[in-house]
Amino acid sequence: MPRATRSSAAAAQAASNPLPANGTTSALPLEDCSVVASGTFLAFSHATLQKNLTELGAKFTKSITAATTHLVATQDDFNNDSAKVAAAKAKGLPILKIEWVEEAMKTNAHPRDDDFSHQQTSKKRPIAVVGPLTTDAGKAGDGNDAATDTKKRRTAKGTRGKATAKAPDLDAKDANLEDVKPKAEEAAPAKAEKKSASDNQVAQSADLVVPVDEFFHLSGKQGFVVYIGDDMTIYDASLNQTNASANNNKFYKVQIVVNSRKKQFFTWTRWGRVGETGQKALLGDGSLDDARIHFDKKFKDKSGLAWENRSDAPKPKKYAYIERSYDPDSEDEDAGGKKDRKKTSSTEDSEPVETAECTLSPPIRSLVELIFNAKLFNSVMASLNYDANKLPWEN
Repeated sequence: MPRATRSSAAAAQAASNPLPANGTTSALPLEDCSVVASGTFLAFSHATLQKNLTELGAKFTKSITAATTHLVATQDDFNNDSAKVAAAKAKGLPILKIEWVEEAMKTNAHPRDDDFSHQQTSKKRPIAVVGPLTTDAGKAGDGNDAATDTKKRRTAKGTRGKATAKAPDLDAKDANLEDVKPKAEEAAPAKAEKKSASDNQVAQSADLVVPVDEFFHLSGKQGFVVYIGDDMTIYDASLNQTNASANNNKFYKVQIVVNSRKKQFFTWTRWGRVGETGQKALLGDGSLDDARIHFDKKFKDKSGLAWENRSDAPKPKKYAYIERSYDPDSEDEDAGGKKDRKKTSSTEDSEPVETAECTLSPPIRSLVELIFNAKLFNSVMASLNYDANKLPWEN
């Protein structure tokens, strides 16, 4: 029996561990990938997906950044053009199915992106499933029949309701369920898509303008707004740290601001006790790269989290990141709600209100009046050094 040598052992090991599909020789096939997930998957939670991708060498982030290389999305998110899908399309990133991850786990290799790319399926019309026109003999018609087919297809555009009504009569085995959906159901409303976005820090419109901090004028500069990145990320963070036992209630604001000509970029910070102006600083040399460095450093120092992982659970003894909505529609709805409430209250005030006579016994009545005594409540809270005007949400 021939004696095994080192070269033969190495050859056997190479045969049992083939190279990844992308041609790299790394033991971790996805180590050059930065992956973002969009939507809710049946087979994986986001935490499980992050664990599996990390074991394959990939970096998993919550939102699309300049370093992102792949987006794994559900079919619904792809069809509805979710915020992450729209950002990935704008950057030209591959948008893949979850089977891409499963294939990488199965083969321990980098699968071909093209084999698992999403295809748009919700834009088809019911007319697409109708077969070609046939002659009386059951065969496809000639050129005249093609002209008739074209004319009928044009007519179908004006009678979508009829086409939709007839679509369910097709054979269930041959009909595509996506094809028989009315066009009104294919296009999801913009507001519903915005509410389904997992990260409110992503701008939903390229026309969005986020104002700077209310005390930014103290920096001596004018004409600046909050910077929105190429991936539509809004660089505006509000942090809070509350410790009731130590009577601490502090805020920290950090923003990247840019002038109207988009030639000057700075990092603006303001911090202090909630309810007070606090201290301020304007950082950077005017370049975007330097402003990004200062922004990422300040956010990491105060929260203990990287900016890409801002949605993670707050770190102990660190500032907590406070999400806010930049949707102007929500403000309009709130304003409308306030107007409606004002109208309702004014209508109610115009009607005389009759006060019911108390039928409680004197001891019970005295107890109830003590429980609902607002002046007594305020005095007790004041004795505990509780100031309602300095709550975390004021800033």
